[in-house]
Amino acid sequence: MKPLNYNNAESNATASKLKPLNYDNSPCNPTSSNCVIWQGPDLDCIKLCKGDSISDVIANLATELCIVMDQLSITNYDLSCFDLVGCKPETFKELLQFLIDQICLLLGIPKTPESKKEDLLVDVAPCFVVGGITRMLLTDYVIAIGLRICNILDQISVINLTLSDHEIRITILEEALPPTFTIPPVASECILQMIPDQIGGVGSPALPIDQILNALINDNTYGYCALVDATGLPADLNSAVLTQCIANTDLQLSSTTGATYSASANWNSNWLTDSSAAASIRNIWVVLCDIYNYLNNSAGITITETECATNIADDADIYVYIDVSSGPYSGSEAPGMPAQVNKAVLVAAITQWRNNYVTNINPLFTGGLYVYQTSNEQYLSMPRRIKLGSNAGLGNFSWVNQGTGLIDPTAAPIGWGTAGWVPPTSLIFIAFVNESDTVYHASTSPPDLFAPPQPTNTWQTDWAAFDSDVTPSTGWWQTFNACVYAAYQPGISDCTNFLLQAYAAIKGIDIQLVGLQGAFGGNWSNTIWNPPLSPLVVGPGSNPYMVPDRTIGGARGWTTVLDKSVDSSTQLINFTAQEFTDDLNAQFFGNDSTCASVSLINSWDPLSQSLVLRQITSCCLDLSVTAEGCISIDCGTLTQTVVDAGTDITVVSNLIGNATTYTVSNTFPNIFFSAAKVPSSLTDTTPNLLTGRICDGQIQIFATTPDVTNNEFGPTDYNPSTGIFTIPADGVYTLSFYVNYSNGSGWNTGMWTAGIVSPTGCNVYCSNSYTPDGVIVPTAMINGSITRYMPISTPICLKVINLSGSNYTSIGSDRVTFSIQRIR
Repeated sequence: MKPLNYNNAESNATASKLKPLNYDNSPCNPTSSNCVIWQGPDLDCIKLCKGDSISDVIANLATELCIVMDQLSITNYDLSCFDLVGCKPETFKELLQFLIDQICLLLGIPKTPESKKEDLLVDVAPCFVVGGITRMLLTDYVIAIGLRICNILDQISVINLTLSDHEIRITILEEALPPTFTIPPVASECILQMIPDQIGGVGSPALPIDQILNALINDNTYGYCALVDATGLPADLNSAVLTQCIANTDLQLSSTTGATYSASANWNSNWLTDSSAAASIRNIWVVLCDIYNYLNNSAGITITETECATNIADDADIYVYIDVSSGPYSGSEAPGMPAQVNKAVLVAAITQWRNNYVTNINPLFTGGLYVYQTSNEQYLSMPRRIKLGSNAGLGNFSWVNQGTGLIDPTAAPIGWGTAGWVPPTSLIFIAFVNESDTVYHASTSPPDLFAPPQPTNTWQTDWAAFDSDVTPSTGWWQTFNACVYAAYQPGISDCTNFLLQAYAAIKGIDIQLVGLQGAFGGNWSNTIWNPPLSPLVVGPGSNPYMVPDRTIGGARGWTTVLDKSVDSSTQLINFTAQEFTDDLNAQFFGNDSTCASVSLINSWDPLSQSLVLRQITSCCLDLSVTAEGCISIDCGTLTQTVVDAGTDITVVSNLIGNATTYTVSNTFPNIFFSAAKVPSSLTDTTPNLLTGRICDGQIQIFATTPDVTNNEFGPTDYNPSTGIFTIPADGVYTLSFYVNYSNGSGWNTGMWTAGIVSPTGCNVYCSNSYTPDGVIVPTAMINGSITRYMPISTPICLKVINLSGSNYTSIGSDRVTFSIQRIR
């Protein structure tokens, strides 16, 4: 092949593209295609590069053309799915037209010259969906496909160039020499063994870091593994920190101002979130220093003994009500007149009682004292009126001066009768009233609780209001104490009926003549009270205030003093200030103005921190702990046990003065008797008499044949050889003894003592003595008795002590007995 510019004047541009390699050069043939090179640009799609020979160019073009011709060959396409019998496409153009016709057929596009002029809508592949549009014009679709193909071809070109560049770089790296690296040395004097001949020793040279790292991890003493074994994992440390038992708000022991631990400058308040060992150790030091400062500076534990409270609140106000409708406080208040004198004595007695209470019983008492007088006799309504702060309906109501007993408006409590009234919540109320005729009782003679019937309608109304105020937890009064302090006027039926009404309503027990006699004291009159002269009902059902319950005593807080009277001739009250003090103390505090107490602290040494407490022991007393934390010592459980009574036992209570007694009757005797003669001398060995010298002049009496009248007490309960009786069961027993002995020449000196005691003499249950006092008495008798609770297996016996200085000479009438009777 000749070059295009061979012996031909072609343009310089054309000549520059095809130039024989041997142009003007031998020995190449000027017309050989191998000697003509391609001077055009690189054609990557047919793998043609600038500088290739024209032979290569034509070969590459021919190869690409063959590939295209092969791809366009109709035989390369499988049309069997169309089931064509004849008229199969013979050329690529026919094949393409056939496919277009099939598409039009599927899309329902008519094959008309007009439709061919219009572009068709076709479904596109997912990668061509834009904005949810799934169909495109065929022309646009083809253009988009073409553009996408060109873009792919451009990307392939870039990739090929990148691969070529990477190939060059890889070849350079493969042919390069490997680099060399030297491990740097590290000094480690402070983190491993401090031994010169080992890694990290003092003065040792720096070592490669791999040796240091191996030692830090695996060294059995200083390595990380050894450290983990000693300290645990971080989770273990965090768990240990979170076991801190002292919170930020806990108080420091050494602080005198109640400072919390979070107030300390060194305290880490974020220890819950900053759960590091360092934070925990810092808090531990704060607590340790606090404990040290507390123990180092403390003068010792402060010992405070509990103050046992009475049943009166420290802030209870005292209100005193004086009935001036009749009686000793009514009438002229001129100086020297009975009403003025009586009220002066009264307020003086009240003031003295309050002062004594603060001084001797409760120094913390701050309650006020207020005295008023009125002609209204409804004493039960007064606490509600005080709560309301109103004297409406109280008639000639006036406040009384506490010093003079005279009317004084300035003596009123602050706010009384106004909207700003703040009533007390704890009250001590004392009613000086001598009768309440027509409102609570009648003036019948002799007095009666049933004609007319009691409680009256007025009482029931006042009782309902008072009961709602005094009910625990829901009522108004937090503490309430009250006393009706009557001054009886002899011979006046109103006053006599009042004593009966107050006794029945406040005591809340069945009426017994002996009880009335004890409560009324000198106000008792047999001609009025003693049947058959009186229609008074006694015994069960005799108190109409009990069913239904309309009483005010006991838990409702009322007590009475009913033995005071007025002198008939002078009309002056017959009690003194001290007598009044004793009466109120007996009503409010149980017959005593002070509480006996003994400190439990025996000794306290602040230097050695040694506290010695006394023990409490008793063979017969009932020990308990009160709500204030005090130890209460009561004289056994006899009273409660007797009041509760039991099977086959009846109990009748009686008030004698300020003391309540009980008459107990039972249907089973359970009586044990023992009998023995008194020995004639300390060495008497008469048969059937066993004596022993217990101590100087003391003789224990033994019985050989007990008299058992009830099978509850059998021979096994009594030991004749020791004289000891053993209580067979828990219960309340009456223990009695009787000693009757004589001497022919009479007794005139010394003393004989007998009693029921424990075998060791530790507990003396009851005893009595006989002392002649120089009077010659031929026969001496000693007896004694006690009723008390006795626990099972308690041993008791009778002992007689002869301190007369003379031996006893027996006479046939002498007798020694002791009995045990179970009453519950």
